[in-house]
Amino acid sequence: QTQQGGRTSNVAFESTWLLNITMDNRRNFFTTRFNRIQIIAKDAMTGLLIGKGLNNNVEAGIVVYLPGKEISTIQLPISVNYQARDTTDTTFSNLIKACHVNSTTESSHHSLSIHFWFTLYIFGLDWLGYKPTLIATPATGGFFCPSLLY
Repeated sequence: QTQQGGRTSNVAFESTWLLNITMDNRRNFFTTRFNRIQIIAKDAMTGLLIGKGLNNNVEAGIVVYLPGKEISTIQLPISVNYQARDTTDTTFSNLIKACHVNSTTESSHHSLSIHFWFTLYIFGLDWLGYKPTLIATPATGGFFCPSLLY
């Protein structure tokens, strides 16, 4: 946070997360290849963007493969960067409640209501313009922030 004229203003929350994503490819006999997977994270309570991620390593020969007839877990990085005018901002408050725990005042932390928007660039279909986007919502208990600050 920054100080201007004795007042606190312009607060920011920055972090990098590595998401474990479970994908079910049991209905497909063949392996599915993704040239790119784009992630957008939004606060489910306010709808505001809090982070982005992109797996775009085709040039380096690193792509995501999902074997057919299997459930697979992949890891994708996401960069969280949310900025607000002050600490009363609802989205900023949600991030702080979920990701900042002061061990002297709280014994546990809150879960974060978050939606992940995935745009899938499927090999062989993306060049035709078919890039499906799906929204993933964490389980009933919410999303637990992977980076706790004390």
